[in-house]
Amino acid sequence: MKLSLPQRFHKYYDKKNNFEIIKNELDRTEADLTVFPELFLTGYSVRDKISELAEPITSELIVELSELAEKRKRALVFGMPERDTVQKGRIFNTAVFIDKQGTVGQYRKFFMVNFGPFEEKRYFHEGNLLPIFEVDDVKIGLIICYDIFFPELSKAYALRGVDLIICISAGPTTSRPFFEIMIPARAVESTVFFAYSNLIGPEKNLTFFGGNTVIDPRGKGLAKGEYFKEAEVEAEIDVESLDFVRSQRPTLRDTRGELFESVRDMLKPKTD
Repeated sequence: MKLSLPQRFHKYYDKKNNFEIIKNELDRTEADLTVFPELFLTGYSVRDKISELAEPITSELIVELSELAEKRKRALVFGMPERDTVQKGRIFNTAVFIDKQGTVGQYRKFFMVNFGPFEEKRYFHEGNLLPIFEVDDVKIGLIICYDIFFPELSKAYALRGVDLIICISAGPTTSRPFFEIMIPARAVESTVFFAYSNLIGPEKNLTFFGGNTVIDPRGKGLAKGEYFKEAEVEAEIDVESLDFVRSQRPTLRDTRGELFESVRDMLKPKTD
């Protein structure tokens, strides 16, 4: 499977501009799956405008992208603020997945960043599902930015048979050293391919560094975008190599479920 992580400057508050970037990339690319970063559709630092900019997963915009993906036979991932169609007051930080048949799905960010300059809990509800998607027999799990700091998410995906984990991100320059450690670590510890798609450019008091990356299950870099510049980042994902890698370093086989149970028990609220 050919994977593309185009590194493109976006405009925050400007859905029309960012929507056109996504459409143009689907028209241009020959990749099987194209990935854009966290909240790429609106920009990250929209704050109180989030309610105005959020869209349901059934919106006309999503339908148009779905039809284009089906027409071009290209799968797509991108980030947006999603308005819940059931409880309309709820908004999620969502990774939208559209397959080659135009079928739309979504992953909602599990962990909200709520320290330093980040106030995600003020604007977003937390997700609680780990859906698995598929492109050309490659099983894919999605996470969003801060989720990468919780290895249990990636391990849960890997134990359920995922081949590739994609992290879409709005990682600022101050966090770059941490992401550079986490990206290969998640790939190696769970023996999966790992792709990272990050915003680039300034937004208010934040600057995003880009650095889109694809890592193989041994931690080897397959492709990487230059920091702070637009770039073409493409790689081939060879899932047939996973069986051999996992036989040589069987971290999934050797995972002990009772450890997860003990952690769960430790995290239970204490009662008098």
